[in-house]
Amino acid sequence: MGEPQLTFRCFFCGEQFENYDPVYSGEYTGTRGMYIGKYMIEACDDVCYASNSDGWARRHEARLITHLTEIGLPIPNRNAEGLLPRD
Repeated sequence: MGEPQLTFRCFFCGEQFENYDPVYSGEYTGTRGMYIGKYMIEACDDVCYASNSDGWARRHEARLITHLTEIGLPIPNRNAEGLLPRD
């Protein structure tokens, strides 16, 4: 049995991942993710982080703004596309 690892859950889709690197055991067995410090969230790299390179999709905004407000972080200025910046 391998060493226990911390697990993380994507803030947006709920996908669970064990670490921030691909998980391999002969073949791909898990997902990886990113920690985005300015938002204090983890996001899976499979879909949520990778598909929002131009900014967080509008469908994520309400939850993200609520989260930022609850933890006392500022809401970033929108980028040129009118979206909250991903990074």
